[in-house]
Amino acid sequence: MEKLSSQQNLDTVYDLATEHNVSAREKIEELNNELIKAQEAARVANEQLISSQTDENVDFIASVSMGIEDVMSEVQNSKEAVQSVILMIDDATKSFSTLCHILLGFKTSISQDSAGQKLIFNNCQKLNSCLTQTIFELENQKVKFPFYYGMFLVISKFSGRSNILVADSSRQPVIEYSKAS
Repeated sequence: MEKLSSQQNLDTVYDLATEHNVSAREKIEELNNELIKAQEAARVANEQLISSQTDENVDFIASVSMGIEDVMSEVQNSKEAVQSVILMIDDATKSFSTLCHILLGFKTSISQDSAGQKLIFNNCQKLNSCLTQTIFELENQKVKFPFYYGMFLVISKFSGRSNILVADSSRQPVIEYSKAS
């Protein structure tokens, strides 16, 4: 569910970036057309300047030519700014996509770790149960007899060996005998 939501968010960001890209490219195209028109106007003004003989026309055309150069410079600066914005949007889209992939991988890793820990816990419980059962079975194999003044005689059979143990009340062995069956 989260992966679908993340993918939808990524698709939305990608769509917005694409729209901004298209809009910026259209703006660049408009600015480029204005630049071409301004260059054409400057060329025409320069031709008129050359053909004009009067001082008034020369001053006017020089003034217009300077204005056109200023406009061309502004158009060029705007074009560069729009291209810079497009590059920033592309970088942000790529970064967001990479971050989404990293987070999805992290989520998957956490899920796998959690499943592994659950398996280990279950195995520990099974091992504990088996050990408890084995201890119970071993205890059932031992036979205890009260002996002389607080001493006990313990007879056990384990792994093909018969063991006889005489122990005091603190369960410290006093006499021990073992024989293979």
